[in-house]
Amino acid sequence: MIQATDASCKNAAKENQIPSQVLSKNLGALLSNYAQAINKQQNRRGKLFSHNTKAKNLNEATLHDTFNGSSHSSCRKTDYATACFLYIHQNPIVAGLVPRLEDWEFSSFRDYAGLRDGRLVQMSLTNEIIELDFDDFLRQSNTLVDEELFRKLYE
Repeated sequence: MIQATDASCKNAAKENQIPSQVLSKNLGALLSNYAQAINKQQNRRGKLFSHNTKAKNLNEATLHDTFNGSSHSSCRKTDYATACFLYIHQNPIVAGLVPRLEDWEFSSFRDYAGLRDGRLVQMSLTNEIIELDFDDFLRQSNTLVDEELFRKLYE
């Protein structure tokens, strides 16, 4: 999850180019460079990611809104930003890469769980955005978000 600033949402264009948002352009360059490096390292060609990157505004979205009034119990309990936060941390388990959240060294989960020094995260900002009880963070994080919810989030 990334917090966009006013400056990162502004359009920037060089001469004779189509304007694009600074954040979008920089994320595109990051993903492109990452894919090129992995392809070079693995001596392969082609797309590395199967889906295009999506951006969604998490400021006001709730799962209740996302489900259009569905009676699904998760809709009333979990806001969109919190579900995305959990999804990001749970992804390595769902993908079968590790058996436990804390085993994935590339995740900010370790910072939030107090297993690392916390320099990768902005805890105060996260506390403002995410509806989790950080005193009960480990239990909440290990409760997998429903598959139906994932599908609805990323339609």
